Amino acid sequence: MQKNSNSLFIPVIALLGLLAVAVLWWLPAGTPKPLYTDVAPVDGTNRPENPISAISTDPLPIPGGVSHGERTELDLPSGPDGRGPTGAAIRGSVVTTAGTPVANATVTLTERLSMDQPFMTYEETGLLQRTTNTLKDGSFSIRRLPIGKEFSLWVSHLSHAPTEGPLVRPLPEEEQQLPPLVLGDGFRVYGFIADAGGNPLQGAAIELRMQDTRFRPGTHAEWDEKDRAIGKLRTIQSQPDGSYEFLHLGSGIFTLTASLEGFATGRVMPVVLMGSNPDAEHNLELGTEFKLGGRVVDEQGTPIPEATVSVARSRPRPILSMEGASLEDGTFEVGGLPEGTYGVAVSCPGYSPMRMTRVQSGRMDLEFILGTRGGVTGKVTDSQGNPVPRFTLALRKVNPGTAMFGIPGRETRVQDEAGMYLFEDLERGTYRLLVTAAGFAPTYSPGFFVEQNIVRDVNITMTFGAELSGKVVSKDQQPLAGAEVILHGKDYSNQDRFSLFGATLGDPNNIPGTTVKTNAQGVFHLKNVYTGDLQLEIVHSEHLPEFIFLHLPEGGKKDIGTISMQAGGEISGTVTSKNGKVLAGSTVYLTRQGGGQFLSKQAVTDAMGRFLFQGLEPARYDLTAVSGKGGPFLFPSQNSGAKKSVSLQSGGFENITLQAQE
Repeated sequence: MQKNSNSLFIPVIALLGLLAVAVLWWLPAGTPKPLYTDVAPVDGTNRPENPISAISTDPLPIPGGVSHGERTELDLPSGPDGRGPTGAAIRGSVVTTAGTPVANATVTLTERLSMDQPFMTYEETGLLQRTTNTLKDGSFSIRRLPIGKEFSLWVSHLSHAPTEGPLVRPLPEEEQQLPPLVLGDGFRVYGFIADAGGNPLQGAAIELRMQDTRFRPGTHAEWDEKDRAIGKLRTIQSQPDGSYEFLHLGSGIFTLTASLEGFATGRVMPVVLMGSNPDAEHNLELGTEFKLGGRVVDEQGTPIPEATVSVARSRPRPILSMEGASLEDGTFEVGGLPEGTYGVAVSCPGYSPMRMTRVQSGRMDLEFILGTRGGVTGKVTDSQGNPVPRFTLALRKVNPGTAMFGIPGRETRVQDEAGMYLFEDLERGTYRLLVTAAGFAPTYSPGFFVEQNIVRDVNITMTFGAELSGKVVSKDQQPLAGAEVILHGKDYSNQDRFSLFGATLGDPNNIPGTTVKTNAQGVFHLKNVYTGDLQLEIVHSEHLPEFIFLHLPEGGKKDIGTISMQAGGEISGTVTSKNGKVLAGSTVYLTRQGGGQFLSKQAVTDAMGRFLFQGLEPARYDLTAVSGKGGPFLFPSQNSGAKKSVSLQSGGFENITLQAQE
């Protein structure tokens, strides 16, 4: 029982992508805040809503265009004035290289990973994806896009090669007109599949997969289905003479895999489709098949069925990964392997994983003994001993030698009239649980140590917490709508937001994340607030942050009065090529010179090549533009016009033009 793994190959660029994923965990929020911000109700919540995970097709009506069929709309909140959604819209067109409109092309927007959100949140909720089709005139539009997110754009059509468009950064209450997206004939990959004797092999399954350099939450099967629909994953079978051919391929780096029962899997990587040569020939030889097999049992020798067995060849190159699963009797067999040295990993829910390295192909006597994982159980009640029937538990692992609980881990929602919970599948270690429930303040459990057992009677008593309110205004006493009010511990530093690791290491005093936004009158109101010595941070896109220290006792009600914010400086501009063409979707990096404290932000240019950094302190800043996706790793352009330094005065404004290689 076996299947190909999605993690087949990581070329150089993909390696950079994986490194980027690793560093993204630690990097701070980098995108400047929008000109306008969605405004929350007066009564805030302690836990932000999950990102929307849905596919929707709802273009805007286009004058003179063909009427749309039935569309699905996302139920997004109205703007602060109640007149409609605060989201943005994009318009564009898809044409051929000759300028002919392309009808029924699929246009897909996929949310890019936010730098300041842990990956496990995306694992649970997924990334927002929106898709639509072009009309007869090649036009398309997608509306009600959330502000403050970035999207990659992909266009595909059966008769043309798919292509990646510019990065999309929705702007509040603005309809962006994207440059025309051009679909050409693309690239062709062809060749022959043969055995070791040169004989053609008919019916070999051939897969051509575009490598993805960004983190994508979800299962392999889910992404396989999406990638097939938009042309990033193509599968065919070899002809009687062993030949195969893929047409209309987009530019990128691919992995080519061929498999046939009774033969070793063949692979070519990387298949680089770039430049002026449209054809790439790759012939694959499927040699003698080798297998790896054995048995998976627990510590008592009981077979473990449905354990995932992953094998990855380390020598010789290229890397090859396959997966299988154990049967009811615990046995497993992974076939279709070429000769070589492999690493084998076995995992199963409820058990600790186990690995073997330097395993030679052909071994069928492997034995994996998996130890059971532990768990914790207890009861959640209010201060009077009454059970809390509905709550959410978030796992936090205690960092050895520190007082911090670390980054939040897995979450589970519990509904039990007796308030009982069971949190299983925990590795050996020391933990706490953060419990949140409507009408109560966030509450930590006592610390507990898990081994191969269920830790019992870790009971949690929830309290109502405190209330906090206030008003945020500008220096001229105008209400500031959409200002973020964020709760921190007393030892939080205002540089944590922009330091290399601080934004994702958790609060130094373990204060649960609590945020609310001011309403149209600049007023905020937080109920059921975590109590103790706290620090309040007020953030607004156009102003410098304000910090207030306060003590909130249990049951207390505190009005901090009116907070006046000082306007920050702004640096805006446009990114162009050397010939003056605006470059949509470019990345602009901003770093502050000197001052002893690190500050770094990044912004993505919109459809008109514009970028904006707001709320800046007076200082000297370096700005660098890189065309394309950019990322946390900065590879500056060789073009001297891509770099500029700007001295910003208090509350000042600077507008510049940066050049980047197209």
